[in-house]
Amino acid sequence: MKAKTTDQSRDLEARTRCDASSTPLGEIMTTDVTCVRADFPVSALRSVFARESFSGMPVIDDAGRPIGVVSRTDLVRGGTLARGRTVYDLMMPMAFTLPETASIARAAALMAHEGIHRIPVVDASGVIRGIVSTLDISRWVASTAAAAVDPWSDP
Repeated sequence: MKAKTTDQSRDLEARTRCDASSTPLGEIMTTDVTCVRADFPVSALRSVFARESFSGMPVIDDAGRPIGVVSRTDLVRGGTLARGRTVYDLMMPMAFTLPETASIARAAALMAHEGIHRIPVVDASGVIRGIVSTLDISRWVASTAAAAVDPWSDP
């Protein structure tokens, strides 16, 4: 029985790896993206994070292109910032981006290699069209596994 489970696990892993290499980010990304500009006040950023469920967001320029990312962790690390500080003072001043056509596997590899939790998804001109997070990828893996595994079979 153990060998059967191992074979099933290997089959599922192979299918998931194949699907992750061929499934574009456009299929799993969040398209309703909250972005901020670098001159956005830290006091207002605290309010946004207090009312929203996400843990980070892209920082964009006037054309809507990402120039960085700011997270709740950045806000906590910034701690006792003096009045008048902006998102620019807290943000990671570079944003790894991928096009909508990039694969889930590519996004997962980039996240793992760079230690990041979200990637802005951009169009050909570099303007944000969505965002993909580690949670989006985890949900996709779980839904792929759920479809491939018979819930009534022995574990």
